[in-house]
Amino acid sequence: MTLHFSPPASDAYEATIDNAIATCNGDLRGALKALIIANEFLEQDLRDQRLHTIGIRDSMFPTRRPRSA
Repeated sequence: MTLHFSPPASDAYEATIDNAIATCNGDLRGALKALIIANEFLEQDLRDQRLHTIGIRDSMFPTRRPRSA
């Protein structure tokens, strides 16, 4: 049995890459730098959302402390 895998939405990726390069006036290094910076912002947003979710969960279900003997 042969499995064939194709990258998902490769045309959309190509268009996004072309748009990023065009936005940076054809500067590949500038486009790459902009994408790395954008990714760092997204990673920070994800960390913030996780911390927020943990805070909500902890306030709804406080940790029980064992009874002292």
